[in-house]
Amino acid sequence: MKKLTALVLALALALSVSLAFAEKAIPDIEHIDLKAGETFHAAIGDYNPEDGTFVVRVYAWDTYDEDDVAKLTAGDIILAGGDIYVIKDEREESGDRVFIVNDDEEIYFEKFDGELVCRNLLNGRIFMNVVSVLRLPVADDVVYEDASNPDLEVPAKIFSGLQDVQDAIKRAAEDHTYGLIASFTTVTINERLEIVKIHQAYDVAQ
Repeated sequence: MKKLTALVLALALALSVSLAFAEKAIPDIEHIDLKAGETFHAAIGDYNPEDGTFVVRVYAWDTYDEDDVAKLTAGDIILAGGDIYVIKDEREESGDRVFIVNDDEEIYFEKFDGELVCRNLLNGRIFMNVVSVLRLPVADDVVYEDASNPDLEVPAKIFSGLQDVQDAIKRAAEDHTYGLIASFTTVTINERLEIVKIHQAYDVAQ
């Protein structure tokens, strides 16, 4: 019996190792490289117990051409986060052009990680869009890290294991005004494309 158990464990280990180094065919997803240890912005959807996966909506920043932005003036439009904004006026703040758009929202452009992105001046959010919807499995040692407390001195709350992670995410989505939105939520996967960590940062609108 001991030999059989040892054999089963050895086969399981061998399978795990083979999966870890297995070749993968992964489609090109704009701004995202789904490789081992990759972390990306995402909105977390429902968990399906039948196949053990979370619905993960992968987001990427909207990026812009500097020449296009330089030409913007009153009456022009900005497509950001999937919505159209009509420029009513503009002003300057700290050297940046701030565009006053419909509903008197204020947005501006800045270089971030080498890309020109668009931000909401009120809450600092970078405008993003869904670039892919995935159903990803969950690692046995999955962790949810809740760092949403605005007090930076307060350590993040850590939840581990599928059930505790599910419960914590459900509570967080109920407590935060907009739920676990992609602007301040990241997902980290392993080499088998399993979710190993979900991180929730502070969101000024929560």
